[in-house]
Amino acid sequence: KEAEEQIRRLAYFDPLTGLPNRLAFDELLHKSIARAERYGHKLAVMFVDLDNFKRVNDTLGHKAGDELLRTASGRMVGTLRAHDSVTRGGPDGTHSIARLGGDEFIVLLTDLDAPASAAAAARRIVATLADPITVQGTEVFVGGSVGVAVYPQDGADIDTLLKNADTAMYWAKEAGRGNFQFYDRAMGAQAMDRLMLESSLRRAIERDEFVLHYQPRVDVPTGRV
Repeated sequence: KEAEEQIRRLAYFDPLTGLPNRLAFDELLHKSIARAERYGHKLAVMFVDLDNFKRVNDTLGHKAGDELLRTASGRMVGTLRAHDSVTRGGPDGTHSIARLGGDEFIVLLTDLDAPASAAAAARRIVATLADPITVQGTEVFVGGSVGVAVYPQDGADIDTLLKNADTAMYWAKEAGRGNFQFYDRAMGAQAMDRLMLESSLRRAIERDEFVLHYQPRVDVPTGRV
């Protein structure tokens, strides 16, 4: 039994933070979507990314980075636990927050009465990550950006919801970091346009398709170039 429990934890939980991993979160989200569809409920998926983790990790070292991840994840769990009316835990006592990898986390909010409830939860997460964190005796400011996708309008399956929440998080960072954004269809269109442009530019460089033109600067009073 102890070996079985250890195997289960290795399969479903992140060893650093103790949070559920992507596999466990996907199973929970799949069940939650089925339940939301059956009863006509809404749910929200939030993609959380720490804003300045890489700088802290590169400056203070990986041990400090690990300590920072544990502290930040503990803060988010505490914030969500304190508002059980907004978020529900999964089966077997798992929480509705998981570590996706690196400094990225995903949060599931179920039985939402309105998108405003998701906004309130996102606002609390942003606020708790904005507070200073002491790592190895050094006070650091990390912050976090949050993207929110709501079922069913922003996606009816796991992959779409996660992709759209990730897109919204990207726009939260573009808006100055330390904030949250709800997914909007225009975000997806702009993200696709940007991806196509980047791909076209890379191909243009490889194919030597750029041409350089010089624009003369003219002194207006004298007409001298």
